[in-house]
Amino acid sequence: MKKELKALFGFYRVHRVMFNLLFAVIMIVILARGIPEIRYVVAGTLLFALGLFSVVGVNNIRDVIADRVSKKGEMEGLNPLATGVFTTRQAWLAAIVPFALGLLVAGIWTNKSTFFLFLAFIGASLFYDIYGKRFVVAPFISPACMALFVVLLGFMMDRKSDPLLPYLVLIFYVFMVAGQIGADILDYEGDKAAGYRRLTVICGPLKGAYVAIVMAAVIPLLLLAAYIHLDLSWLSLPVIALVVVLIVPLSKRFRHHASEMTFQSGAKTLWTLTAQYLIAMVALIVGLGIVGG
Repeated sequence: MKKELKALFGFYRVHRVMFNLLFAVIMIVILARGIPEIRYVVAGTLLFALGLFSVVGVNNIRDVIADRVSKKGEMEGLNPLATGVFTTRQAWLAAIVPFALGLLVAGIWTNKSTFFLFLAFIGASLFYDIYGKRFVVAPFISPACMALFVVLLGFMMDRKSDPLLPYLVLIFYVFMVAGQIGADILDYEGDKAAGYRRLTVICGPLKGAYVAIVMAAVIPLLLLAAYIHLDLSWLSLPVIALVVVLIVPLSKRFRHHASEMTFQSGAKTLWTLTAQYLIAMVALIVGLGIVGG
């Protein structure tokens, strides 16, 4: 039982999903301009978790060949289907159940727009898993699916006309593009063996790393645009400056990751990128006067 539970956690990539749930809660707080209604926090995080469990599950089923090459000794913890701990039937069941539960939650607990956006999120993500990895622009497609969920949060909270929503969507998108490239660098050998035509496979890991660095540099530019457009507090400027400063160590780690392509180099790179994104969210929180205003 313990082995199966560990396999299920690995299949759903729970460690990665938890970070996305943290991001969702932060964005819900920002959209609410303070402490949000509990129903938004519960429904938003639950839908995000169930949607990601389903999408990640299908991704693992599709990526069995690639994972057997790139994940090596980590397969059991990241894709138990690749090691035979899960059968294909069990894997599909594990992917379909969260989707069905997500539809139930969206249909009963949220509005019609949220329900259809949840369907769009799943549909776009599945399209990427089936067809998107054949294109060099693959690392730009998957993050667009993830950014669609930020739009869902805006509609769920009836904040679709909030001028801040496009900035939250764009900042999350460029952050996810950089993160996707970091993950693709780690999966380089497996993706090449599986015949995927990702950016890192066609152009090489180093060029992919430079694209990721450019994406990271776009984040403070979007923050400055929000500062001017939304008339944010000047207190956000030192925080935005810190986001800019982090580009230097982040660029070094991306280049190192492109040459090493190990779990350790990838973890350091993605941790630094995540820190930059979280500080960017702090800049918005301070700038809007949610805290420190």
